[in-house]
Amino acid sequence: MRFDGLCPVNIAEAMIDHFFDPLLSSLDLYRQEDLGGSGARATQYWCGVKVALPAGADGPQIRLTRECDFDAGRFDRFLMRASLPKSIALSAWVTVDGKRIQVLDSEAGIDDFREYEGQFGGGRLRRIELEIARSDATVSVANFEWTMVASSALRGHLVFDWPRYDAAWNGYLLDKADISAEAIRPDIGILFDAEELDALRRRVESPTYRAVYAELREMAEKHRNDEPERWIGRVNQPLMSRYARDAHYGGPGNAATFAEAARVLAFVGLIERDGELLRTSARIALSHALSGHWRGWLDDHPMSTWEHRVFQQYRTAVACAFALDWAGCALTDYGKHVLTCAIAEKGLAEIQVSFMRHDYLRGNNQGFFFAWGWIVSVLAIEKRWPHAIEWLEHPRRILIETLERYVLPDGGADEGIGYLTGSLTQCLEAVFLYSRRTGTDP
Repeated sequence: MRFDGLCPVNIAEAMIDHFFDPLLSSLDLYRQEDLGGSGARATQYWCGVKVALPAGADGPQIRLTRECDFDAGRFDRFLMRASLPKSIALSAWVTVDGKRIQVLDSEAGIDDFREYEGQFGGGRLRRIELEIARSDATVSVANFEWTMVASSALRGHLVFDWPRYDAAWNGYLLDKADISAEAIRPDIGILFDAEELDALRRRVESPTYRAVYAELREMAEKHRNDEPERWIGRVNQPLMSRYARDAHYGGPGNAATFAEAARVLAFVGLIERDGELLRTSARIALSHALSGHWRGWLDDHPMSTWEHRVFQQYRTAVACAFALDWAGCALTDYGKHVLTCAIAEKGLAEIQVSFMRHDYLRGNNQGFFFAWGWIVSVLAIEKRWPHAIEWLEHPRRILIETLERYVLPDGGADEGIGYLTGSLTQCLEAVFLYSRRTGTDP
């Protein structure tokens, strides 16, 4: 029997509807009413509830109502996380102690996920009503992720200063003055080694690559003075807004930007012999390494086995791997050890579990990206953990199987040209890295 009750997620909040998890979702407990006559319908998806609104008149479109009997006396806030187009407005009511209270009043969408929140009071929560209206007649889709109740008083205990790590990272990083120009070279050689560096420096200034490298240099300068330490502990460094909390995902300058910048800072720092850029890249990687596991917030939900695959884990592992390689000259031996452990335990291990759990990955674009992350992770940790090379052959086999299942006889793919080109590009880089390390043709 499926659990249906208030599920505590911390001292101040409890989840009601686990729409994101098909095994726990309470969508079937909701009665659906098509208010606009267009055939609006809510259906369960692998990561949420989709509410499809066919073309039709504007105004109220669909209402979802469920009965319940929960003790909500310690709570005074109703929350719902959803992604709504700007043309859609969300309203909600709760019935508490026999009184119908509107907690959301035509809250407009933002074309992305956000949390919608309103106030209520009382003891027994008996009914929840969710209603969507739209301001135009076009086809649109909304996504529901979860509903919760929260205590305003207890929420204050969730806000505190995370451990402070200053930019010096004593014991982890070398001072800028201690990074000599001669020492600025790849520490591992995942993609290229020290002997290839001079040729690469000439290549990025050639007409073919000059414009692209100028963009990388501009991005590096933009992030030169970043302070990644302020993100340490911010609930697993959310790399995307979909499965984060509003308080954890800070928009521009958030953890997603830092993860992307780590590679660029390291690469440009290597080319320019810029110790400051290399230190910033290393600081980003260390901040990720010291931020707990790399799963998303919902992946760690106490009653759910749902997980968002390993998008966050492989991207973070790759960012840390290239920072370890290209900015390794800025790290102490202990700093390198910390990154090696994080890549192996928080990135590689989770990638391997995802391939064990989900067969479809081997016929989907994700198989190429995750296998590439696996290979990069192995190559990054092998220098310090030589036995890691024993785990390089398996992703090669996964890549071959994924190619055979993904590419159709006519050379296309069911996912379309965009996914196909991106997948094949990632596959080629993975094959190149494998061949470069083993000296064999995969």
